[in-house]
Amino acid sequence: MGDKTISLRMVSRVACNNHFLQLLRGNFIPNSSVLIRRNALLRLGCLTEDSRLREDYEMCLRLAYGYQLEGIDVSLIRYRIHPGNVAGNRTSETLRAIRTVKSVIVLLNVPYYLAVPNIAFQYIKYLTYKIIGR
Repeated sequence: MGDKTISLRMVSRVACNNHFLQLLRGNFIPNSSVLIRRNALLRLGCLTEDSRLREDYEMCLRLAYGYQLEGIDVSLIRYRIHPGNVAGNRTSETLRAIRTVKSVIVLLNVPYYLAVPNIAFQYIKYLTYKIIGR
């Protein structure tokens, strides 16, 4: 199984009124631990099929824009990160995240004053990862 690097870090977010604004800065929701009500999924539609985007992130943004999200403060999954998987390449994943935020801003007609600072933050992350080679 090769290198067995397991991330022991758990991302914890305090419940807030608007997870959408937090999600514009980056996806902190582990896809494999998400439960979505059927009626919400029927209303929003399926995952995007655009491979240039992060489909789970795009869905989380659409959900957070239209619904209040809830979470629990318990780690439900273990996530294996290694250089060969997609999550290990933060440079390309951050670039996909930027494309995702831009597409959702257009799709949902999000005001630019909310979007621009968050896209700038994503670009700073992208450039940082590119410089340090992650």
